Amino acid sequence: MSNATLSRRHRGLVSNCDWHAGSFLTDITDIRDGVDNLQFSDGSTLPSHDLNDTVLHLAVDRSD
Repeated sequence: MSNATLSRRHRGLVSNCDWHAGSFLTDITDIRDGVDNLQFSDGSTLPSHDLNDTVLHLAVDRSD
């Protein structure tokens, strides 16, 4: 069974929030594994280097 078929069959079993969170985690894993960018449903993209910069910015301790 393909992932798409499995997804369609089980889509109704989870909330929209959980579905989107799972989809986002899948996209992040794809970027980690070498996909060049994250594509959103509206067609916009986030290049992997921008994602890395964002994670680094959020992870830096800025407390004085």
